Amino acid sequence: MSRADRAAVAGLLLLSLGLSLVNLTSPFLHHCESCGTQVGKIARNFLKFGTGATGFGLLDVSGPRLAAYDDPRHYYYASHPPMTYWLASLTMRVLPGEAGIRLLPALLSVGCVALLLRIVWKVHGRETALLAGGLLATAPMFVYMGIATVHLVVSIFFVLGSVAAYLHWREDPRPGRFLLVAGVQLLACWTDWQGYYFAVIAGIHLLMTDRSKWAWGALLVGLNFVYFGSYVLFLYSLDPVGKAALGHLFHTGGERVALSPGMLPAYVLGEARELFLYYTIPVMGLALWSLIRVRDPLAVSLLALGLDELLFAPYTAVHDYFTICLAPALAVAAALEIRRWTASPPTPRRRAILAALALAALGQAGWVLQNRWTRVGGYEFYYRLAEAITDVTRPEEKLAILTNNVQFYTPYYADRYSVSWDPDAGELLTENSGGRWKASRADLEAFLKSNPQRLDYAVTATPDGVRRNVRFLSGAGDPLLEAFGVRAGDPAFLESFCGPPVERKGFLFYRLPRRP
Repeated sequence: MSRADRAAVAGLLLLSLGLSLVNLTSPFLHHCESCGTQVGKIARNFLKFGTGATGFGLLDVSGPRLAAYDDPRHYYYASHPPMTYWLASLTMRVLPGEAGIRLLPALLSVGCVALLLRIVWKVHGRETALLAGGLLATAPMFVYMGIATVHLVVSIFFVLGSVAAYLHWREDPRPGRFLLVAGVQLLACWTDWQGYYFAVIAGIHLLMTDRSKWAWGALLVGLNFVYFGSYVLFLYSLDPVGKAALGHLFHTGGERVALSPGMLPAYVLGEARELFLYYTIPVMGLALWSLIRVRDPLAVSLLALGLDELLFAPYTAVHDYFTICLAPALAVAAALEIRRWTASPPTPRRRAILAALALAALGQAGWVLQNRWTRVGGYEFYYRLAEAITDVTRPEEKLAILTNNVQFYTPYYADRYSVSWDPDAGELLTENSGGRWKASRADLEAFLKSNPQRLDYAVTATPDGVRRNVRFLSGAGDPLLEAFGVRAGDPAFLESFCGPPVERKGFLFYRLPRRP
């Protein structure tokens, strides 16, 4: 690699790092940033309670004491493998708060760009690699959602690492190199579910380039079952009696795989909108044309990283960040098309078209990123709720939260044991992964009056108080406030047996009576 090449690579990596560090220390108030609070809440418990108490499992609890919970083993979060949370607990030791959580995806975003450069350089050469790296580093979906979601860019990093190891093995198929592939694949599978798609990526690439090695692809698929089995055994070891973690894994997995036929048109249109918005219209156009016309084995096989879009369609339909998994494939495909246009000296007309496409892509990317980095939405309500909780209550006190409460957002900032009421589902629940039981409005009133869990406060709010203190809802009508769980009648009901409340930031805290 020449000095000019090293300078170009360093420039791309610095660009990626700079974009990834935007809003490093800001509160999680922007689109999809509740993912960061989910990772942070669980990763922080490794720091609070240690690996001995958690058993390296993802303990989804709040507050300073595990003794507040009837059985902490019922509160393991199993919807995602643990690697991201383990790594986040390390970066949170380096930097506190939001910065420590965002540091992990920021570093691994740069790592993804570096790995894609290495992969494409090996397959397609210098020019295409630099183009693909630049497109990945500046794609709004990758830049913003990579940091906001935390776990997906970590997963992409280990999948790209697996692809790099696989191509290294293809150059010289020695057993030792295949063991490296299997080892990185294990890390990918223990990071998130996208790790299991590496075997599909390798299988497609082998079918398109060297079918004589199909058995190796089948072996990688077989390793997926071994690695999933190891995760199941890990969850079983956390709670071998109640098996709550295993139940949580298979319950949430089943919820996410059924898409009714009537949802299909809206789903397709929604996913197309996300792609052309977050990857820009010019880049998507170039990538699609390349995928249809060229069908490059690397670009086509990397599309399998986005299999969530097909396998978990009901879930991806309401979460616009899953298309980040298509970022490497689209970057490679678009780079190949740009390289085709520039392989021979371009005509003035072609040069003008390329310049117009570049300006349009940069303009759209800048607009999308500025919007996502600065626009504050409904998370402000939960953030203000958490601020009020930390102002009024002590860390060891226990709460009943009667407004809506994102079970991993408010607990991250407030970090108090809490029971929440979901009026839409008619449920009382403890934490995101804990117990849920049916409760009508009458059941809720009886629960608070009898106070069997010896809770300290019931927390609610009035519409006027929220409008004064939550900027996002300053002009909200009653129907929107009711969607946040703010109802005019709650304070009167609580005052009938609690007495007057303490008011903070528009939220009302009622001291609950305790029975002997």
